Parts: sequence; C-alpha cells; structure tokens
Amino acid sequence: MKNFNFKSKTSVIKTLKEPPKAKQKINWQKWSWIGILSAIVLFSGFRIFNGVAILRGKGQVELEKQALTFTNDVKILDILVEEGQEVKKGDTLFLYHNEYNDIGNSIRHSYNAKKPIDWIERERLNLKKQIALKNIEKDNLSSRLKFKKDEFKHQQDLVLLGVNDIEYTLTSIESDIMRIEVNRKILKEEISFLRRHLYRLRKQEEEMQKLESDKQNFETVMINEITPYIALIDGIIGNINFSPNEVCYEKQDVMTIHQRENISIRAYFDPELMGHLAINDVMQIQFPDGMKGLGRISNIYISTKELPVEFQSKYEPIQRNVVIDIMPITEEEGARWINFYKMTVDVSKLKYEL
Repeated sequence: MKNFNFKSKTSVIKTLKEPPKAKQKINWQKWSWIGILSAIVLFSGFRIFNGVAILRGKGQVELEKQALTFTNDVKILDILVEEGQEVKKGDTLFLYHNEYNDIGNSIRHSYNAKKPIDWIERERLNLKKQIALKNIEKDNLSSRLKFKKDEFKHQQDLVLLGVNDIEYTLTSIESDIMRIEVNRKILKEEISFLRRHLYRLRKQEEEMQKLESDKQNFETVMINEITPYIALIDGIIGNINFSPNEVCYEKQDVMTIHQRENISIRAYFDPELMGHLAINDVMQIQFPDGMKGLGRISNIYISTKELPVEFQSKYEPIQRNVVIDIMPITEEEGARWINFYKMTVDVSKLKYEL
C-alpha cells in the first residue's frame, strides 16, 4: 500500500480589523427640553395635589390664661414675680393698695351716701305736707260736725216745742253727722299711718347715715392698707403690664397667668372645608422655625368667627372662617408648642384618607 505523507504546515488565517466606531454625541438640547417638560409636569402635579388633596389653614398657639383685673383703681406697690416665671397656687404675686382720686371719692360718696339720704329727706317732706293737709281737712270736718250737732239739737228742740214737726229734717242732719264722723275717723287713721311711716323713715335715715359713716371709715382704711395679691392657680406668668408705683385703672389687666398643661392651637379654615373636618382628626402643624408637629382636633365651633387681622390681607373685607381647637397628641408634643405661644402656625390635613 502506498503511503501518503501530509506535510504539516502552520496555517495562517488572516483577519481584517473593523474600523473603530465613532462616538455618538449627546443631544443636549433634546435632554434639556425633556428635563424642562418633566419639571413642569412634576410642579403642576404637585400644585394640583396640594390644591385638591390637602386642606390648609392658619392657626395660633394659645395657652389658657387668667387675667388679674380689679373693679376699682389700685396702685401697684411692688411686683414680686417676672415674666416666664412658674408660680404655684398661694404664691404672692404683687403688693397693692386701693387708689381713689379726689374726683372718684366725691362721686363715690355723693352717689353712695348723699343720694339715698336726699331721697329720704324728700319723702319726709312729702309726708309732712300730706299730714298737714290731712290735719286741715280733719279740722274742717270737726267744725262741720260741731255745726251739724248744734243744728240737730236746735231742730230737736223745735220739734219738742211743736214749732217744727217735720222729722225727716232730723234724719237728714243725723245722716250728715254720721258721714262726717266716718270721714273724720278715716282721716285720723290715714294721719296715724303717715306718722308711722315718717317715724320709720327717720329710723332708716339714721341707720343709713351710720352705715355710710362706717363705709367711709372702711374705705379710708382700705385705701391706706397694703394688700398682697395671691395666685389662685398654678401657671406661668405672662405679660406684666405695670411697674411698681404705677396706678392700674379699673378693668385693666395687671398681668396674666398661663396654664402650661392647657395649651392648644386655634385654627381658622374656609367654611367650604367644613365637611372635611371632624373631631379627633390628626392635623399636620408647621411652626415658624420649620419644626413640624401633630395635633388632634378637640373642638369644632358651629358658628363662624371673624378672621384675625394678622391672617387676612389688607384692604379686603373682613372674612368669617370656621374655627377649630387642636390639642397636642402627647404631653411631649405640647411641651414643644410652648415656645411658640401667640405665634402663627400653618395647619394642614389630607382631604381624603388613603
């Protein structure tokens, strides 16, 4: 058999290199427009969501307070506390004494003392006049009675002598005498009643004069007496409106005491949103420094109230809004609110629960 010999040689395979692909350029203009359109869509969606799905209102942090007010003028002698200081029931807050000026004293005394006594004096004069007139009338009746009795006796003598036999004349005179006696008796009783009334008025005048004298003495003592004002509740001292040696006039607030545990937010909402508000709803609260918190609706007022001046635009008619009270959901939350007392906060809530 013939042998076949294969020559083994290295085979050479030639390959061609592909030419390098050119880098594609970024179309910055296209992506810019896409970005702008996306931003517009997102912004519009966010605004629509905020307008449709979220209800918003303005509120103010409130603390339950007690205003210290007097019904008369007082002079503040010394202030023993400072604004922001915590006080307990029974602590002395300030010292004062009653302060009546000369005009106030004259008006007070003329109204409280002279006016009632003058009324009694006028009544007494009127009673004396009535008694005098009744006495004149009684004397008149007495004279007429004497005349009628003399006439009756004279007619009686004439009948006995047979000069006048008309007996009805005696009967008529006798009737007149009885009528006069009855009228005189009534007058005596009226005079007696008026005199008793006059006596009571005299006694009443004496008692009133004594009471007014005692009252003036008491007021004199009270004006010069230094009196401490004692706190009636626990709390924090708010605004102190007077300094030592200043006069606090009637119905002005000397200071206020705020109760820390009774903090809340009074919020105002458009009446159209009334249907989306309910007791115990949780509200989102944003404070002026950016801090956020949570509160729960504790009360919704049925009647609308005028929107506070700081919450409405200038030169616009006064608006009326629905008012709600919001309480902190925890004590810790309430403690955070105290620093924002009387400050304006933003209140919001989703209209529809997810």
